Amino acid sequence: MIELSYYCLEKTKKDELALTIFRSLMESVQSDDFRNLVDEEAKLSLYFYEQFSEPFEKQPAIHCVIQQEGPSVLPLVLGNGKVIKKRKLLKIRELEKLLHIGISFQCD
Repeated sequence: MIELSYYCLEKTKKDELALTIFRSLMESVQSDDFRNLVDEEAKLSLYFYEQFSEPFEKQPAIHCVIQQEGPSVLPLVLGNGKVIKKRKLLKIRELEKLLHIGISFQCD
């Protein structure tokens, strides 16, 4: 199983597109169609500290990084229990590689 989580301080304009794509993926990976296309199941999660801090405290890897580097290290990306990116969200190509899929999108 692929587990991928975004831990963000708050919603920001600069991350709006990346979060929109991630939310769309969160919905897609739950579908039967997605499960039939890929060999591995995927679980995607998105947390905002401003809304609910408990997931930040309960996840040891996240809690440790925030304790050491402070909240300015957010956003953090957790992949299969390990912090794989700090201070930025994943780019589309990185998501594609981790999830073993292709992603296309259209901006208006």
